[in-house]
This record gives sequence, C-alpha cells and structure tokens, in this order.
Amino acid sequence: MNWEIDLGIEELREKRDEIKRIVELEEEEKNNIQKDLVILNKRITELDESLSRNYAYSNGYDKTIHEVEVAYSKVCFFAQFFSLFFLF
Repeated sequence: MNWEIDLGIEELREKRDEIKRIVELEEEEKNNIQKDLVILNKRITELDESLSRNYAYSNGYDKTIHEVEVAYSKVCFFAQFFSLFFLF
C-alpha cells in the first residue's frame, strides 16, 4: 500500500515538473514577444512621425502647384486680353 502512495506521489511530481517546464517555455516566449513589441512600437512611432512629415510636405507641394496653376492661368488670360487689345 505504501508503494502505491509513493507511486502516486511520484506521478504527481512528474506532472508538476512537466507543468514547470511548460511554464518556463511560455515565460520565455512571453519575454521574447514583449521584447519584439517594444521594437515594433518604437518602429510604429518612427513611421507615424515620418508619415506626418511626408503628409505635410505633400500638402505643401499641392498648395504650391495650385498657386502656380492659378497664377499661370491669370498670366495666360491677361496675355490673350492684351494681345486682343493691341490688335485694335
């Protein structure tokens, strides 16, 4: 009867040890993922900053293009107007 108890206790210890090994592996994986998250979050921040700058540059170019197009159309209009004016 003692040997049955000893066997039961040994089986419980083996199961406990297996669980401990699983816990260690999961802790290691968790730590690795947390390190990766730090790196990825830093990269996301860098990308957000870069995108913000590039959107501002793009908007600046859009504004400049629009202003030049408006000015050019005015120049063309007045050039036609004055060419007609000087013909008469």
